[in-house]
Amino acid sequence: MCARPGDPANDDEALQERAAILAVENGWNDATALQEARWQSDRERCWRGFLRNAERVLAAPEHEREGLLGIYQIEAARRYDADTARDMAASLRAWVDARRVH
Repeated sequence: MCARPGDPANDDEALQERAAILAVENGWNDATALQEARWQSDRERCWRGFLRNAERVLAAPEHEREGLLGIYQIEAARRYDADTARDMAASLRAWVDARRVH
């Protein structure tokens, strides 16, 4: 049975395993491998979040999409900064536009 994501013990175990693999495969020391494993994990988490938001926007009626993108940008600005939030919303908008049915 697979461990549930979000369980700190399982997440740490997966991170340590990933770091060990990176260390062996690349000949890195433990600190470098752990840093790369954390970066990879963070990138994966961000990508999953991006996809969840994109799916929500795509599932909404077209007339509601701009409003959802605006909410996404506001929430991103709370977490990051206004410039980053604007870029994130533009990326999400472009991704959604490329996938919508015309």
